[in-house]
Amino acid sequence: MLDVSTSNSVNTVFLTRNNPQIIAQLETIWESPPIPESGIVLRSDLDPALKERIRSFFLTYGQGEGPEAERQRQVLAALNYSQFRAADGSYLDPIREMQADQALREARASGDQAAVAAAQARLAELRVNREVTP
Repeated sequence: MLDVSTSNSVNTVFLTRNNPQIIAQLETIWESPPIPESGIVLRSDLDPALKERIRSFFLTYGQGEGPEAERQRQVLAALNYSQFRAADGSYLDPIREMQADQALREARASGDQAAVAAAQARLAELRVNREVTP
């Protein structure tokens, strides 16, 4: 028996589906901000035409009518995906925020006040980006 463990949202979804008896025994004591998952990131130095072909492939996969679209939807369903959606660079901001938080901890541990100030500024900038305003 475990007193404490960690997991992630995807594992929790699968565990809920596949083993509800175990999930019923678990208590969530903390959840992180949403972390990007399964993103497809392209190198910035790729040819723009190739980037667009790749982007188009994913955004149209499993869409439309006919046997090929249906086959693609079956592939997606087997992966527990519904469709791919476009995102901008802010999609990775939660990762950037975790990196900035780590940089701040390391700067504080080293006593480098300039690095502390820089890391605090970067972290504040990223946190403002995720603020929800009415």
